[in-house]
Amino acid sequence: MGFSSSLNRRIKTPNKEKEEKKKMRDEIKKIDPTKMLFEAIDEKDLRKAVRAIKLGADVNAEDAFGGTPLCYSARDDLTYFVRLLIKAKANVDYYNPLFGWAPPIVYPVENENVEMFRDFVNARANVFVNDGNGCPLLFNIKVTGFHLYLKESIKQ
Repeated sequence: MGFSSSLNRRIKTPNKEKEEKKKMRDEIKKIDPTKMLFEAIDEKDLRKAVRAIKLGADVNAEDAFGGTPLCYSARDDLTYFVRLLIKAKANVDYYNPLFGWAPPIVYPVENENVEMFRDFVNARANVFVNDGNGCPLLFNIKVTGFHLYLKESIKQ
């Protein structure tokens, strides 16, 4: 009797593992990759962002406040997230004045982030835009002294 009961346990174990794997797959299907992407940016978790994009996140989705993942990444000065989103074909010229969002290329100027600004320019972002207050971006570059950072980075 001891032998048969241990045999039954061995037979039941793979079924339980299959059931657990199926439950995990079902839970993964319930995950909204776009929501996961917004969470990853909020948590500054690059791996989670990559996973969300691989699961099919909409990189141009707007949240309830009219912001896109690229807007939040640029605003929060997250250069690697910006690069990831640009590679994933995020709209670099997104603009939603209704909610007060400036085009994403404005934020690297405000944050004095030359690398991120270059990433936007290399992605063919429009530099002839206005910031959220209606000032031309090129005017902001001159007033803030950001043009000096750009010159210095070009020399290097």
